[in-house]
Amino acid sequence: MLVNNSPTTPHPESSPTVLLVDDDAQVRDIIQRVLVQEGVRVVEARHGREALDLFHKEPRGVDLLLTDIDMPGMSGVALSAELARLQHHLKTVYVSGFPDMIAEADHIPANQFLQKPFTAADLTSKVRAALNTPLQHWQCPRCGSESYQGLAADNDGQSQTLIFTCLECHTEHFSVAESMYTEGAKCPFCYGPTVPSGYGFVGMNGQFYLGLRCHRCEATIVEHSPSCPAIPW
Repeated sequence: MLVNNSPTTPHPESSPTVLLVDDDAQVRDIIQRVLVQEGVRVVEARHGREALDLFHKEPRGVDLLLTDIDMPGMSGVALSAELARLQHHLKTVYVSGFPDMIAEADHIPANQFLQKPFTAADLTSKVRAALNTPLQHWQCPRCGSESYQGLAADNDGQSQTLIFTCLECHTEHFSVAESMYTEGAKCPFCYGPTVPSGYGFVGMNGQFYLGLRCHRCEATIVEHSPSCPAIPW
């Protein structure tokens, strides 16, 4: 059986790379077609071992692992753990047609799980959400916990500063990531919905800022823009 390990259309170097792992060729084909249309570069594997081999051949690494949970040999959860040791902060979306799979893997947040069957909109939304979650696979350097609570985010259009606290030892941390403004002003911590909580002007050039608050995790977010595309009024 031939396996398509490259997208059918060329993508620029800046395109995100998704490592797609599923033992069902038809499912892989559907997912690959949808993601390529969204400008995503897709590398396909039939199982965990093949995924590991392909991962080592990617000079820039991969941006997202999209994997079925229940596969022969190595499960998607085990594959994600193995790849995360090789590439820190690797992001993962798990796919399964069995609802009890998510219950058994209770450490997997719902926003990293895609239930089969799914629509093209479900797939693209889940992948974009995962790509815009900068702290996936974060681990507290003090206690080793992977659980955190978002406190505040400040996006100046170039970089995004995130302030959060470890839920186990309660130490405060910060992370500076590439600016990732999301359509609809989603929360950068949990990708939850946000509501405006204020706006104003700063700086000599009259720069705008929009204050937001996440409806889900209650983090505060500030979006800055010199041309004000973020402010909806």
